Amino acid sequence: MQLRSIEILYLVFWSSSMVIRSVFVILTVIFLFSGYYYGRAVTLPSQIKLIELLISFSSIVFAVVGVWLAVVFPNVMTGVYKNISVDEKKTLIDSAKRLLIPLFLASFISASSFIIRLLIEPLRGVSWVTEGEWANGVLFSFISIASFAIVISLILALAPGLQLLFDGVSVVKGDSRRNRYLSRVSRTKKDS
Repeated sequence: MQLRSIEILYLVFWSSSMVIRSVFVILTVIFLFSGYYYGRAVTLPSQIKLIELLISFSSIVFAVVGVWLAVVFPNVMTGVYKNISVDEKKTLIDSAKRLLIPLFLASFISASSFIIRLLIEPLRGVSWVTEGEWANGVLFSFISIASFAIVISLILALAPGLQLLFDGVSVVKGDSRRNRYLSRVSRTKKDS
């Protein structure tokens, strides 16, 4: 059985494997400490610009997932409430999870970045915050982890579109094979 790239992405990001979860925890810890260490040298105005970029990118991910939910996959959300079998509902819920988790991540990152951006302004006047390198390190470690999470959610938001593309390609290939077979069968009937 050959795995398509979208199935590999799904297995990598949503597998219940302890190894995958451990890798994400390790990467998060690395971003936390390296963000703190290297972020102490990054100025506050630069970090404010990065937070504004985080808000923009998370809004883009939110919009992409919203489009997938509203336009491309409306049956996912309404199908759960229809009178269908439990297995079909489980399949719809799994599809909804693939879309709702990036939506949740994007909205959480956007909201937390917005709140942090609002809190920065009054704290700029406090000397122990602006003069201490630790505050820059803490803020930059948040930016690092949030950037990592937004990249993951962007990949997960694009996954249903890639799945749709791969499914479409396989359907087209199947239809073209069937049409070629049917055209050969009709030609052989005409010849006999």
